[in-house]
Amino acid sequence: MEVLADDKNGTIMDITDIVSSITVTTKRLGRPGEASLRVLPFFDFEPGYILRIKAGEWGVFYGYVFEVSRDQDVINITAYDQTRYLLSKDTYVFSAKKASDIAKTIATDNGLRIGTISDTGYVIPSLIEDNQVLLDIIQSSIVETTHATGRLYVFGDVFGFIELWDPSARIYGLAITADTLISKYTYKRSI
Repeated sequence: MEVLADDKNGTIMDITDIVSSITVTTKRLGRPGEASLRVLPFFDFEPGYILRIKAGEWGVFYGYVFEVSRDQDVINITAYDQTRYLLSKDTYVFSAKKASDIAKTIATDNGLRIGTISDTGYVIPSLIEDNQVLLDIIQSSIVETTHATGRLYVFGDVFGFIELWDPSARIYGLAITADTLISKYTYKRSI
């Protein structure tokens, strides 16, 4: 694992050796990715710093520090990926648009970095969302597309870029084995 903190002023700190625990939580739809870290107090951390977590070449998390707290001997950091900026509310009216078009429009309107947005194919006849959470608007379009086509899609932040994709098209080769330098982990799946 590699953990870097960027103060956005040209200083990038490798904090890998002072991190005592990391928890990264993501959901397929509807919630921003979150990283929670416990760090030894050798550096000062500020909200707004960029946090990057990698496992080898695989980007695990890229987001922004939102909260920093300190106990006697540890700093607690909470960071969210850029989908956190889609928790505000707005009104959108779409006519004859695909979920991929809707996701791209909302991400662009909110100044987010956009990566691969897969064409979802299905044209939604009409979608009217009045004063709704932006992430929920995108989720509604994806759910409607899934109901109409039977195909699942995942929307989220992929190491600093907003993406929408078919999960069957992305199989990752990350494995936790006896050779992995992780001393303890927990894995949980839920419906």
